[in-house]
Amino acid sequence: MPVGAIYYGIGKMNGEIYAGDAQTVYINRYHHNPKDKGCFALMVGPATENDIGKSYSIGNYGILLSKTNHSGIEINDNSISRRIKRAWRSVVETNGGENIYISNKTNISSPDKFKFHKNPNSEYRYHPTTLDNITNENVLNEKVITKRPAYWVIDDPRAARKRAKEEESKSKGLRKFLGKKNKIYSSKTTHSFNYIYELPITKDSYTIKKFFLPENTNISDYKWIGLYDKCVQKTIPLLTLKDIEPPKAEKIAPLSGWGHNVTSYRVQILNCDTILIPGFTFDANNAFSKNTYMYVGIGSFPERITAQYRTHVNSQNPDTPLRFYNREDIYINLPIGLKTFDVDFLSIYNDDEKKSYGNIILPSALVPPCLKAEDTTRLTGKAKQT
Repeated sequence: MPVGAIYYGIGKMNGEIYAGDAQTVYINRYHHNPKDKGCFALMVGPATENDIGKSYSIGNYGILLSKTNHSGIEINDNSISRRIKRAWRSVVETNGGENIYISNKTNISSPDKFKFHKNPNSEYRYHPTTLDNITNENVLNEKVITKRPAYWVIDDPRAARKRAKEEESKSKGLRKFLGKKNKIYSSKTTHSFNYIYELPITKDSYTIKKFFLPENTNISDYKWIGLYDKCVQKTIPLLTLKDIEPPKAEKIAPLSGWGHNVTSYRVQILNCDTILIPGFTFDANNAFSKNTYMYVGIGSFPERITAQYRTHVNSQNPDTPLRFYNREDIYINLPIGLKTFDVDFLSIYNDDEKKSYGNIILPSALVPPCLKAEDTTRLTGKAKQT
């Protein structure tokens, strides 16, 4: 289903947006060749209540679309909170695998992710909940050896002036003074994303790109589609998604059987070249011969059939005859070059008897496209036809 043309000059990105289905977006005539690489990603927004806090969301602004289908896989680092940490000068942050060493040579492993070493001439700053009782006892029972000091420490003569400036700042409501020991950490959060969300670079305009929404999302739940620029931390809505109805698989009638127990449940047109026949039954043992095949045809069945083509049944060679089936689900793939809207009927046909054992009329339904590759060349213009 066409959504509209998209263009963003700064990112040198343009194309024609199509909704493939509820979770797939295609960009026809895709072009993206920006000066700064890796800055842009495709997104829809604003984020729904279920999206906020997920790894693929950009706050409450929207969610990112990936180049690969990762349904059911949680990508943990595509929306990154980068935090700039400031801590006490007398505390050194260590990795989770390190141990705490104290002066009596006792080695205690801490279960917490962050642990601290004590630097010389500083206080112990262990949080009371992060260490066990053994460690606390070792700290309390540490032997302290005293001796005559080599020098005396006098008070800073500027301390009074410093306190006066602090009081003056507080009185003016500025409150800009932050004591080193009044705040352990300060942080700044920015949004980045995983490489699977980066828009691919192309220098021509004759490709089709496929993008995926996360699992359990629906494109009709969002109001716009656009870009996210992580280099300047900016969301760029470009096209409205109001009243959009993406294509979906269509259920039609079951097969009409004429003989040999041909039956099925309701046939489903999954996309433009795949048909599902659930609960298919066919008694090949009692057929006139074993040369019975699944055909799709063009024309009015059965009076004016213009052409018939054998299909792939469960990815088998189209020249493989149908075997015995008893309520089995089978997938029908059309021959290369044919789409479901090009054909008019599907038939179980015996070549020797020249007779159809069952058929169904195929309507021209709006179903999802059937591009298989992530980057498929166009079928018109300069691109090579495949």
